[in-house]
Amino acid sequence: MCRSVFTSIKNITKKRYTNHVSNSCKRRDLPFSDNFFDGVFNIFVIEHLINPYPMLKEIYRVLKPTGQLVIATDTKWFYKYTRILFEWRQKGFKKRKPDDSTHVNLMTPEKLRKILTKSGFKIVDEFIKYFSLQRIRFLTQWLPKRIWDSFLSTSFMFICRVEK
Repeated sequence: MCRSVFTSIKNITKKRYTNHVSNSCKRRDLPFSDNFFDGVFNIFVIEHLINPYPMLKEIYRVLKPTGQLVIATDTKWFYKYTRILFEWRQKGFKKRKPDDSTHVNLMTPEKLRKILTKSGFKIVDEFIKYFSLQRIRFLTQWLPKRIWDSFLSTSFMFICRVEK
């Protein structure tokens, strides 16, 4: 799942929906009435929250009964792997290391599935991006999906429906 997917979402949102709001995540309580929105995009936000439940409760509140949530995040193991790559390739990255000090709640796809379900959302589709491991792709035949998702995914996106 490339960042271009999220850029496309942003562009589609601006073109297709004349009534859209962005950057409202700076508020604890969204200034909208119940059942206000048809959809909410929550792109690379949840990993910055110690407790994601209040945010998901607010999203649930402002979504219409037929509303959808699109949520994306980096995975728990992504930063561990990229840190190794950054340290190994210091010259190429000018000694820059990934700053994960604000990433206080990195999770696996399985953990986010549980959080979303507990918050009243039903996952209707998912997209998981994996490390490009062409030489060991044969492992997918023997490794359980749970292991593959947990340790070899870099980011993921869920499309959810409200269960009201």
